[in-house]
Amino acid sequence: MIAFIKGKIEFVENTPSKVIVETKEGIGYEVNISKRTEIKLRELGENKEAEIKLLTQVVKKEDSETMYGFAEKNEKETFLLLTELVDGVGPKSALNILSELTQEELTTAIIENKPEILLKAKGIGNKSAQKIILELKGKIFETTLQKEHPSNISNAILGLVSLGFKQKEAKEVINEITAKLGAKVESEVLIKEGLKRLK
Repeated sequence: MIAFIKGKIEFVENTPSKVIVETKEGIGYEVNISKRTEIKLRELGENKEAEIKLLTQVVKKEDSETMYGFAEKNEKETFLLLTELVDGVGPKSALNILSELTQEELTTAIIENKPEILLKAKGIGNKSAQKIILELKGKIFETTLQKEHPSNISNAILGLVSLGFKQKEAKEVINEITAKLGAKVESEVLIKEGLKRLK
């Protein structure tokens, strides 16, 4: 598995979604990218002699092998979530989503159930948008929580959600408890206190 590629970048004329990465060994790899990554590469690529690193994902099919590149780790993670967890969303559709939506917009669309935001991406219809929200809501919510909160707090919120409470109310009640008892309370205690307040 090729985790990343490093070398000089050459943009493919009339095809902004592709670049050629020439490695030190003189091998040129064709890499498919999103508009978001293209913008970052063009900013970095003003110095044509500069080496640029791209995180990569290779998608293999019976008759082809295609490399996709990402300037940032979270973009690659989102690409994998879309292509591996959502039936019917392939690499091209995933790149279209990453090209048109910021990470914040995508998170908002999924967590707040707003398919109209996803419809901005080329090739994404209402059915696909609803499927993306359905399949990724829990995963995106979990990932966002883990980035925003310590593990004991995120685990407590996820614990309440798994018991049937809504994400918003679970988050609010745990925040209330930690404001009173402190942020270092164990997740089991937080869940127990949360159940008392929510029932």
